Amino acid sequence: MRCLWSVGTGVPVTDKRRSCPDVLLTFVLSCTGEGICKSPAPVKPFDYRNYLGFWYEIGKIQTPGGGEYQANCVCTFSETTPSNLPLAADSDAGVVYACHDTKPDGPWLNATGILTDMDPNLPGVWTETFFPFTPIAFELKYFVVDMDTAGIEYAMEYDCSETDYCVHIFARQPIIENKQLQTLVEKANKMGLNPLNLPFVLTNHEGCW
Repeated sequence: MRCLWSVGTGVPVTDKRRSCPDVLLTFVLSCTGEGICKSPAPVKPFDYRNYLGFWYEIGKIQTPGGGEYQANCVCTFSETTPSNLPLAADSDAGVVYACHDTKPDGPWLNATGILTDMDPNLPGVWTETFFPFTPIAFELKYFVVDMDTAGIEYAMEYDCSETDYCVHIFARQPIIENKQLQTLVEKANKMGLNPLNLPFVLTNHEGCW
């Protein structure tokens, strides 16, 4: 059963795929670097409704600070859902990143944010806020830089601040064709999204689902 958090409330929401532990660890997503945030063009065409739902993380390119809490993550996924906040725009969304620590039955690690302020003239670009409405809230730029048109196969997401960046490759299944994966990794590098030339790290999904 997946363990999710409703946006802005901290109330766990569950489904029947995996049991929830008593304690979920919430952690800050941060990376390190200096002056490395880019503003890439989002994928076109893009319909944010096709991006909603459950995505398995196939792998990532991530600066060390952001990768520290994920060092032992397995079974990593992201889920994007329509926002339930008052006065939210249609394109606003909640986003959850979660994984198990070390092994498929290890403790859950969980981080929840919101996606807001999507420019209708530039769909696929949001402001991502973690710990919203709290004194420790912080923002990242969030870009969907690749996705199959219908959003039924794969997506590549890039987020950054002035001092950090992360590239996530997602798929609707826990595996992806090697050729497609290689194409996405090469595209991220060609777009200049990996200025520190960091390695791409595959996510382990063995025994997770």
